[in-house]
Amino acid sequence: MPARFKLVDGIRIYPDGREVCVTRAARDRRRLERIVLAKGRCECTQDCRSHVGRRCNRLIAATVTQSEQLKIPVTHVHHKKRRGMGGATRDDRIENLEATCEFCHRSEHERNK
Repeated sequence: MPARFKLVDGIRIYPDGREVCVTRAARDRRRLERIVLAKGRCECTQDCRSHVGRRCNRLIAATVTQSEQLKIPVTHVHHKKRRGMGGATRDDRIENLEATCEFCHRSEHERNK
């Protein structure tokens, strides 16, 4: 019977290509990677009150403390494809994430209720 997933550095990799971060360290690494790719700016392109029809582009903070633990005070990482109840469709691949400011992340979830 083939394995259901491979475990690599705290990330489960499923045969369908989905990746799920199962440790806090893996999740924090993935979040920081998305923020670095976003160049520290909000990637939100949704139509919300503050920036209708254009990218938000607010500066978002990501810092590493002296103890090397990730501290992200105002940055939220949003799943483009929803995580699903119970995580059955959860996908933490970098392509499925976008770095957002707190306002845009909250607006996105209020809109999808």
